[in-house]
Amino acid sequence: LYAEMGATERSLTQIKRVQQLAEDGIEHWLAWPLGLEVQLLQKLGRTSEAAAVVDRIDHSLDSNKGGSYLPYVGVSVGLARSYLAIGSGEVENALVEAGELLAYVRRSRLDTFLPAACTLMAHCLSLLGRTAEAEEHLLEACRVAKAIGSKRSLWHALAALAHLEAGRGNAAAAQSLRSEAAAIVEFITANISDPELRASFLDQEEVRELFEPQ
Repeated sequence: LYAEMGATERSLTQIKRVQQLAEDGIEHWLAWPLGLEVQLLQKLGRTSEAAAVVDRIDHSLDSNKGGSYLPYVGVSVGLARSYLAIGSGEVENALVEAGELLAYVRRSRLDTFLPAACTLMAHCLSLLGRTAEAEEHLLEACRVAKAIGSKRSLWHALAALAHLEAGRGNAAAAQSLRSEAAAIVEFITANISDPELRASFLDQEEVRELFEPQ
């Protein structure tokens, strides 16, 4: 939650506490917070640290302490591997990891995570210039996000679609999508009671871009 609000360092502290709980008695959960830590470190641009945490994940899973049988652990690890590959400039590998994650989410019927998996897949495809395929995944992310009522997932997918349309030179379509995403962001902002979290949420680059003149 803190990471989604832009409070990445605060979220990292919280995740460290969860890891300690896992190490103290529920080790089959360990790969889940480790995967989240990788995502947070990548958000902060700390790729070498993220790579070291992925090594810990591999050790955890190899020692049968990683909780690979828990669905959300598989999602956390899949996201971690994908984002680390992107941060390392290994986009082709990131696409492979994202594809495996998406297949896992579909196979396990984890609809809650489907918009995020589709949006990540679209990001990898966009980095490789495969915009038509990226658009298909983003449209699916929007459909599923609306169906499950996930405003958080929906505004991210809409913002990504807007960026894609802007890259195609479709200014009107891009602005329409940005406006739709901005309306959701304003709704979310209105429901954040903590002033510090509200400010950090609005200060995120992806959020700011929705309100900046294009």
